Amino acid sequence: MAAKQRERKPNFTSSENNLISSRAIEMLDTIRGRHSYDLSNTMKQDFWKCLTEEVNALGVACRSEDEVRNRWQNMSRSAKEKFTNHRLVRQKTGGGPPPAALSVAEEQIVDAMQDTAAYIGVPGGQESAVTQLDEHLSHTQNM
Repeated sequence: MAAKQRERKPNFTSSENNLISSRAIEMLDTIRGRHSYDLSNTMKQDFWKCLTEEVNALGVACRSEDEVRNRWQNMSRSAKEKFTNHRLVRQKTGGGPPPAALSVAEEQIVDAMQDTAAYIGVPGGQESAVTQLDEHLSHTQNM
């Protein structure tokens, strides 16, 4: 028996990506918020259902809610990765190719989320475990 190959849907277009990023950024508090009296899981599900309908209205392909949600997660992950890469390249002394440019959707995501702890770290936080390990190693070597 020959296995039936699954038909692939077309890749997300830039118009779909821009729609997903702009609508998700508008509702960022709903997407990333914790459950409370003001925010329920039903509200989050309703948002993804509405966004999926808007994406499908563009007429590129019939997307599921999971596909749209995964696309948002992948886009935000990619934007964070490129943002971090840009920051690291700026600290170098020169040479080498320039970093990859951000797309319009990724720029929107970075602009909306660059003040969060995921991008800038925890204010006043330290990496004390690393320094304590270094101090312990130097102390044990001196004995």
